[in-house]
Amino acid sequence: MVTLATITDAVSIIHAPVGCSSSLSCINIFNRLGHILRGRAPSNTRWLSTNLLEADTIHGGEEKLKEAIIEADKRYQPKSIFVFTSCVAGIIGEDIDAVVEKVQPEVTALVVPVHCDGFRSKVWASGYDGSFHGVLSYLVKEPAAKKDDLINVVNPLTVGRLDEVEIERLLNKLGLKANFIPCFATTDALRNSAEAVLTTSLCPTYSEYFVKLLQERFQVPYTQEVMPIGLDNTDLWLREIGNRLGRKEEVEKIIAEERKRVEPKVAELKQTVFKL
Repeated sequence: MVTLATITDAVSIIHAPVGCSSSLSCINIFNRLGHILRGRAPSNTRWLSTNLLEADTIHGGEEKLKEAIIEADKRYQPKSIFVFTSCVAGIIGEDIDAVVEKVQPEVTALVVPVHCDGFRSKVWASGYDGSFHGVLSYLVKEPAAKKDDLINVVNPLTVGRLDEVEIERLLNKLGLKANFIPCFATTDALRNSAEAVLTTSLCPTYSEYFVKLLQERFQVPYTQEVMPIGLDNTDLWLREIGNRLGRKEEVEKIIAEERKRVEPKVAELKQTVFKL
């Protein structure tokens, strides 16, 4: 839910008892702040719960889910609807894929099932994989053509806007346009990720499943050896991009320019810290 709840033109449906969606109130704080930092109106995350009750665990809640999808499409007119499973939905064996297939012709939004039953994994990061699997299976399509200047930047919620601005500045110097996904992105930004010439990651744990499957299905190569934190790792990160795109000389020129600009400032900061 953290991965996909900030998609600007989407609605999240949590197929679960109502308490399973309580964390979205907290996620909404990050969502509003994230939009403000990007110069947008502080819009709220939109979500619905199917509110599975005891009777639903016996008789099934698939009809509730169908009604929720139709209501979400009617009420919000989103471009996409993400349907999240839960422990309860998983234990009683709810077939959300079948519900999505059945209801898709009745709604305008693209409906994406996301399997994230908490009890199925002891590794919390598998939730990222479940989210990205849904996106790649239902949203991303074979592109009509590749864009030589488009690069996907897979960025978790915990990497701030100021970091994105700096990443974008460096990529622009290489003549590249950053497609930041998935946080605070649009449905189209996710769908267009197959058009990119390359995918790079700001957190390998977060993005591993997505970048590998995007390469396998849509032949988009990726880099994720290092996170661009600190001067040395940022150099390595840029060189990896340059190697993939055949722009080694351009990258080395940018690194030299940036080192010349930044190193004196770092030295000055060190002196200030030592004095404290």
